[in-house]
Amino acid sequence: SRLCIVAERGRVVREAACLHDLAPSRSGREVSRSAVYRMLKPFSLPALYVLWVTESEPVRGRVELFVRELRHARPRLNGHVLKSLGVAPGQEYRSVLSAILDAQLDGRVSTLAEEQAMARQLLGTG
Repeated sequence: SRLCIVAERGRVVREAACLHDLAPSRSGREVSRSAVYRMLKPFSLPALYVLWVTESEPVRGRVELFVRELRHARPRLNGHVLKSLGVAPGQEYRSVLSAILDAQLDGRVSTLAEEQAMARQLLGTG
């Protein structure tokens, strides 16, 4: 069990080092919510906490935004709807769902109907 703790600590330190290099815009300039999501999503909560503790206010604010709101975001639209639009499961699913999630995070779509319309537009069926 002690080795597991040491290994976990080492993983968090490595993630935190990567996060420090990727820190979402240390400046106060605007960064889209989808960009914050994409930057921080691959990292564990302990690594994000290390980033939060060691970084400037703009970065801490973005980490808080991700932890409190963005990490839970999911498109309302799902694979069943895409299948009904004639899309075969695979990369196209991922591309469409990723684009819809970005649009949702950035406030460009807010309802299932808007997500469906965007999916049809992306697929060239609407």
